[in-house]
Amino acid sequence: MKNANLPILLVVLVLVAVAAQFSHHPREKLEVRQDLEKCLQLLWGLEEQKVELVPTGLRATVHMSPGVSPRQRRWNYPFLRFAALRHADLTVQSVEVIDGSSLRAIPEVATNGMLAARSLIPTSDSQFEERASLLTARKLNLELEKELDRGEALALVDAHQTRAETHQVRYGAAADEELAYRHDDPIQVVMNLEVCLVLKDERKLEALRQFKVRNLHNGEKMRLLKLPPT
Repeated sequence: MKNANLPILLVVLVLVAVAAQFSHHPREKLEVRQDLEKCLQLLWGLEEQKVELVPTGLRATVHMSPGVSPRQRRWNYPFLRFAALRHADLTVQSVEVIDGSSLRAIPEVATNGMLAARSLIPTSDSQFEERASLLTARKLNLELEKELDRGEALALVDAHQTRAETHQVRYGAAADEELAYRHDDPIQVVMNLEVCLVLKDERKLEALRQFKVRNLHNGEKMRLLKLPPT
């Protein structure tokens, strides 16, 4: 009799396991989505964020301010991967980011290929900014791994070029004198950096302060973002 009931018992156990999976899995997926949406809200300061879990990873529709540079729009890719690391059961093979205003895909790689490091010498201001952003971010993230454990913090970088004349024309100068200054004086190119440091655990805040002291002391525009607790 016991042997006859064994197949029925096995079927019941399988049905219970399947039912448990279907009852908990949607809730867990909802919690992950809500967490990643909350992270995006902190990054951009806007509440209208949407994250979907797809078989291969994530699809996010992100709302950002109109003046956000193309380089900062690509921040969404490393940022989402970093935030997703806090969910051990989430496998992220691919990330797709859509601009919430235009509903167009945001490319992870710059259209000129700079983020793929195809060219050693930039040929335009935009390419120079792309390369400066990429190389600075790589350097800062390598230094972060020395101060904190891997996956504890992330550096996002946006480099902007500004140009200024090195000589100031005296007040009341004649028009021909002003033109002469403009023609002969060299133009100084200054690289301004915007750096967003993303921290996983607030308990690592002191280590991050030490990192800033050692690596960020040239007038960078700084922002510290602490991810919400899961």
